[in-house]
Amino acid sequence: MKTEEPATFPEAITLLGSLDGFIFRGQRAFDWNLTTSLERNEERRRSIGGVVPNLERDIIYHYRRTAYHFLRRVPPHSDTVEWISILQHYGAPTRFLDFTKSFWVALFFAAEDADSDCAIWAARMTSFHPKHEGLNLNTEVGQAIGVEPYQRAKKPDDVFYDEPYHLHERLVLQKGVFVFTVGDTDLQSSLAKSLKTDLIKIRIQMKWFPDLWKQLRAMNINSAVLYPGIDGFSRRFRNDWT
Repeated sequence: MKTEEPATFPEAITLLGSLDGFIFRGQRAFDWNLTTSLERNEERRRSIGGVVPNLERDIIYHYRRTAYHFLRRVPPHSDTVEWISILQHYGAPTRFLDFTKSFWVALFFAAEDADSDCAIWAARMTSFHPKHEGLNLNTEVGQAIGVEPYQRAKKPDDVFYDEPYHLHERLVLQKGVFVFTVGDTDLQSSLAKSLKTDLIKIRIQMKWFPDLWKQLRAMNINSAVLYPGIDGFSRRFRNDWT
């Protein structure tokens, strides 16, 4: 992993624009690691003495038993990637971490709630584990978790990026993809080991925010676009007044 600290906002944009073949993630605090919601949830449970063995498997099991009431389309149990993408979309803890193909979208998410310097993470796509013919990520992830219809199997700490075949609206608008590991090691360590210097952390200084928001508004990148519906429209007023 390497860190870049551009001196000016135009320099940062030039750097991001040069990263062809990368995917991006914006985080509102520069010192945050790449941590999944499942990792944070497990840590919180440990801190209050509520360790749950097979937490991820049980979440998916109980979610699938009830979620069909709310979904227009119910994926087959074998489509592990789509099931986890649905959990991720609606806020359940998962091993998936959201990235985007657009550094502008990543900049929006980095700055939206930031009150200090924030970060853009960039990862070269060709440095992830290759998705060769014959590799079934539904099987790989299903076996890593041990969720029906797959039997639990120990996996190496390979890291992947992927998206479900059926894309929900928000994933399309945000140009989103998911990054994850099928191993038991935390995602940050797995990414650093696999991608090495193809994993880049870029500082975005808070003093650049006025110029950043001006540019994002000019490109019509805002919550109302990225989160369709009344939720996104309301969320827009965190950083916009028109």
